[in-house]
Amino acid sequence: MPPPDDKASLRDMRDAARLVSEALIEIDSGVRSTGDWMVLSAIERQLAIVGEAVKRLTLEFRDVNPAINWRK
Repeated sequence: MPPPDDKASLRDMRDAARLVSEALIEIDSGVRSTGDWMVLSAIERQLAIVGEAVKRLTLEFRDVNPAINWRK
């Protein structure tokens, strides 16, 4: 297993958050509806990716960023 890579984890978090944001913009603008199960499923998956990426962050990285509640 490769060593933890905080930069890669942060990129994964950023990319997933961007996709969630884009999906929410489409919902807000009326392009998609909140009843669109595929969009909601995609949002859920991207949020799971964020959670998985947070778990991969090293303790050292989390310790130098104490202002962020990593568990939430």
